[in-house]
Amino acid sequence: MSIMKKIKSILSCGVVAMTLAGCQQVGISDESREIYLEASEEIITLTDTATSKEINIETNAKGWIARLSEGSEWLHLNRNPSALILSSDGNATGKERSATITVEAENKVIHLLVRQRGAATKISLSEKQINVPMRGGLYTVNVSGNGTGWKIDGAELYQWIVVQQAHNGMSLQILKNDTPSTRIGKIYVVTESGTPAELVIVQEGDSPYTLPYMPAGPIYQTEVLRDAREREMFFIKTETKPRGETIYHFNAGDKAKSKVQYKFRKGIERYISFTVVTEGSDYGISDDFETHLSRLGFGLTSKNISGAIFIKNYVRFTPHYTVVAQVQVPTAGGQTTVVYYIEEVQPKPMPTFDNLPYRNPALLNKADFFAVKKWEENEGESVEVSRERGQKNPNIIARAEFSSVTNKDTHMGTVYFFEEVEVPYISKLSQKIDIYGDISLALWRNSEGRYFLTNEMKRLLKDEGFEFKTRSQTGPNQEWISYLNMSQGMAMLFTNINQPDGRVFLGISIFKIANENEETSYNIALENARNAIRR
Repeated sequence: MSIMKKIKSILSCGVVAMTLAGCQQVGISDESREIYLEASEEIITLTDTATSKEINIETNAKGWIARLSEGSEWLHLNRNPSALILSSDGNATGKERSATITVEAENKVIHLLVRQRGAATKISLSEKQINVPMRGGLYTVNVSGNGTGWKIDGAELYQWIVVQQAHNGMSLQILKNDTPSTRIGKIYVVTESGTPAELVIVQEGDSPYTLPYMPAGPIYQTEVLRDAREREMFFIKTETKPRGETIYHFNAGDKAKSKVQYKFRKGIERYISFTVVTEGSDYGISDDFETHLSRLGFGLTSKNISGAIFIKNYVRFTPHYTVVAQVQVPTAGGQTTVVYYIEEVQPKPMPTFDNLPYRNPALLNKADFFAVKKWEENEGESVEVSRERGQKNPNIIARAEFSSVTNKDTHMGTVYFFEEVEVPYISKLSQKIDIYGDISLALWRNSEGRYFLTNEMKRLLKDEGFEFKTRSQTGPNQEWISYLNMSQGMAMLFTNINQPDGRVFLGISIFKIANENEETSYNIALENARNAIRR
C-alpha cells in the first residue's frame, strides 16, 4: 500500500470513530434527562355553584394523563395539550366536599386537591306560627331544605310541648292549658350551618274570650264544625238565608255565657263571619281583651263612635286569609257584639300600571268638550265616537265617548261627563271613566266571584296620597271601590264591568270632590258611573 492510501485509510477510520462517538453521547443525554411536571395550582377551591376552572400543566414529557379519585361524580375533567379543565356541579348539600386528581407524565406524578364549598344551609317550615286553642291538640309541621341533616332545639324547655322528629317534618302534641293566660313557646330547627328556622306556638289560656277557628292554613267547613264540637259548644239551630247563606248557632259554653254564630255561603268552604254576643260591655272594651287579641296577631286599626255605638276595628293577616274583627259596644252599656270577618288574600302578584292611570286629570273642572276632544285626538290617541247634549239645556255637551286607537295598557276608551257652568252654553268636565280590557291591572277576583283592589294598585294609590273611602255592591257581582285624596280634592272609583259574553272589563272613574260638600259630589259621581256602566 502506498503512503497516500495509508493516510486516507487512517482519516476515514477517524471520521467514523468521531461519528459513532457523537451518536453515543446523544443517547446518554436522552436516558439521563430529568422529567419535570408542574401545575399552576395544587390546592383548588371552587364555589358552591356549577363552575369551571382551567389549571395549566407544564412538562417536558411527551405526554401526560389525569385521573379522578373514586366517588367524585360531581367533578368532571377535560384537557388540552397544556391545561386541565375542571367542571363542577352545584353543591347544594350544605357541606364542603373534596376530590383528588392524579396527574402522571412518564415517571413523574403530582396530586391536585380540589375543594368545593357547600351552599349555605336553607331550611324552611310549612308553618311559622301555630295558634292552639286552650284544649291543645295534635299538629304536623313539614320541614324542607337543601339535603342537610337537621335537629330540633328548644322543645325541652316547654313541658306542654311534646315533639317527635320524622324524616321530613315533626309532629307536635300541645297539652291543655289550664291557666288563664296565653302562653308562647319557640322551638328551632337547626342545621350544621345556616340560620335556624323558628316555629312559634301560641296557645290560648282558659280565658272568657271565645274566638273563631283560625288555623294556620286554609279554612274548611268540616274542620270549623269539628272545632266547635271539640270546644264543647252547644248546638242550638241551623238557619238558611235566601241568598244561600247558612248560619250555625251555638252556646259557646264560656265564662261570658256567649252566643256565637258561624256564617257560611253556599259553595264556599270557609266561613265568611263569626259573631260573638255577650251580656255586658266589659267583654269588648277591657284591656285584657285587647291584649288577648294582640297576642294572637291582631292589630288595632281604628276606633270611633257611630251613633250610640262605640266601635273598635282590628285586623290579623295570614298567608291564606285576613281576619277583620269589629267590636261593637253601646255607649250606654249593655251587650257586646264582636264580629270576625274572614277575607281571602290576593293569591299571587298581579300586573299593574307603571304610574297611577290619571291620563288627563288637569282637564277636570277646567276643560270644555272641545278641549277634551283636542287632547284625546292628539295626546290621548283616541277618536270621538259619540256625544250627547244636555237634557235640561240642549245647548251644551253633557256626555261624550272616545275610543282608543292604540289600546295602550289595554285602554279601550273613555266616557266624559260635563256640567253646565255660569257662562251660558258652556260646560266643564266634571268626571271621566276610563275602560281597560285587562281587569287584573287593578282588581282581583276571589272564590266567591267578588272583586278586590290589588296590592299593587293599593301601593300606587298610597304613593299618591289616596286613602280608602268606601266599598259597595250593586247586585251580586258589581263592586264599587273608591279612594280619596282630599289634598287634591280628587276621588278615584274602581269597578268591574261585566259583559253578556262573560268578559269582564276594568272601569276607573276620576272626579273632583269639593271639601265642603264631599258626600253630595261623591254620590252624584257614583250615580254617573253606574249609569255609564249600565249603558
